[in-house]
Amino acid sequence: MAANYGNTTINSSRSISRTPKVPPPPIIDEENPIPSKYEGDIIFNKTIYSKGIFENKVDTSFSELSIDQPPVNIEEFFSLYNSVFFDIPKEGENSHTTIIQTSQDFVDNYRSPLQDIIDSKDIEIDELNRQVINLQQQIEEIRLIEEQEQIEEEIAQSTYIEEYGEDFVNNPQLKYGKLKQNLETLESRNELRKSLDKNLNDLRQAKEKEDNNVSKKSYNQWNDAIDKRAEGRVKDDLRDLISATRTSIASGAGWEI
Repeated sequence: MAANYGNTTINSSRSISRTPKVPPPPIIDEENPIPSKYEGDIIFNKTIYSKGIFENKVDTSFSELSIDQPPVNIEEFFSLYNSVFFDIPKEGENSHTTIIQTSQDFVDNYRSPLQDIIDSKDIEIDELNRQVINLQQQIEEIRLIEEQEQIEEEIAQSTYIEEYGEDFVNNPQLKYGKLKQNLETLESRNELRKSLDKNLNDLRQAKEKEDNNVSKKSYNQWNDAIDKRAEGRVKDDLRDLISATRTSIASGAGWEI
């Protein structure tokens, strides 16, 4: 007895018979139809399109272009890099600056070998700036001190001129009372030729008898009065007196000899 399994029939005698397959119908190509008859000569039909119709029917654009290239290894990369090194622009797109920035962004916590030098220079600059500030402060203090000293000097000079006159170097104003004290100083030094009393007497007469008893006269006025009222060694003593007093005043030390 035979049993069927799909297209295969198995007999009890183990003989196998197959059901012949029906060939599928041919694929019909509307543009290139297959001839209806296979007997005899085969006729091929060729359809020719114009350029416009062809572009309408066929997509001539590239949707994907793939060029298989072998990968570039690191050694080859640096070989190419070295060969075009001087052709790469320093700045701008695809430049040395781009390579530096990209590499620094990729490497975490990148520190330039020159950073230590830069840091030390920054510290040195900060220290120099502090020194400059300190020096500026010192200069300002010195300037203020100098200005104060100049003001004080101008005040002192004005006071000095008021005391001894404009021409205090050559013809200062000499007070009778100050000259008396300087006579006593000369006496203490044993520099008087005549007695202190004789010198004081003639000095008083020079004051009273000349210029209406004015107690403050210029050096020239005292000199003229002494010439008229003193004689001999007293005249010499009094001339030395007013000369020494004038020298002291001219030096800025005041009347005291």
